[in-house]
Amino acid sequence: SQWATARDTLLRTLAMAQSHVHQLERVELLNDLGVVCLRLGDKPAARSAWTTAATEAPDHVGVQLNLTVLEAEAGNLPVALKHVDDVLRLEPDHPLGLLFLARLERQLGRREEALATWQRLVLVHPAYADSVVRNFGPF
Repeated sequence: SQWATARDTLLRTLAMAQSHVHQLERVELLNDLGVVCLRLGDKPAARSAWTTAATEAPDHVGVQLNLTVLEAEAGNLPVALKHVDDVLRLEPDHPLGLLFLARLERQLGRREEALATWQRLVLVHPAYADSVVRNFGPF
């Protein structure tokens, strides 16, 4: 499959990318590898790629968002919350970060916090919040 070919290509490229020499490239490759592994249904490999990327570049927003989703889907809500908090520490008004935080707060039974986060998303990114409602229904 194309996804398997992509995984193999990313693994070969990562083998050539040296730590501390190609740091930015390595993190992007690891992030992409996580996405490809997830598409192939290999969640442990996706987790491994993203965890390695987060270790090498803890301030990489995309990696933190991917780990948020992976942990939330696995039911590890406190861990997912830590990752989304990292995203919002880096980019306080990040639209996906705010959406994921609102959803996690709701899942954790923190209804008032979830509503406040949702309202912040609507205030800062009204078009994005509108598209979420149109695609997934009301918050």
